[in-house]
Amino acid sequence: MNGTPLEFTLGSGQMISGFDEAVTGMAVGEVKTVKLSVDKAYGPYHPELVVQVNRSANFSIANPVIGEHLTVTNPSNGATTTVKVINVTPSTITMDANFALAGQNLTFTIKLAAIGKK
Repeated sequence: MNGTPLEFTLGSGQMISGFDEAVTGMAVGEVKTVKLSVDKAYGPYHPELVVQVNRSANFSIANPVIGEHLTVTNPSNGATTTVKVINVTPSTITMDANFALAGQNLTFTIKLAAIGKK
């Protein structure tokens, strides 16, 4: 296991529920591998979050590239979301607003490096 430690507050909603549950009760230095089902990870994949838009619409996307992540703004409420371009044709752009890991079971190996108090 290599990498930069991830600092978060347990139970604050910063992490997916399964990760919070896995860390609860661990001792400093303890290592464990956990498998999280979709419902304890990023939830199910929602096909309705895949949208196809007309390229002639008032878009500021000049040359979209498949795999590119874009931030789009909903004109009706100003909310922004990140989408992934999944298809481009001469007349349309297909975008997916699902989180990249939605619909997937996940496996983490966790090493608890430290416990701090806030």
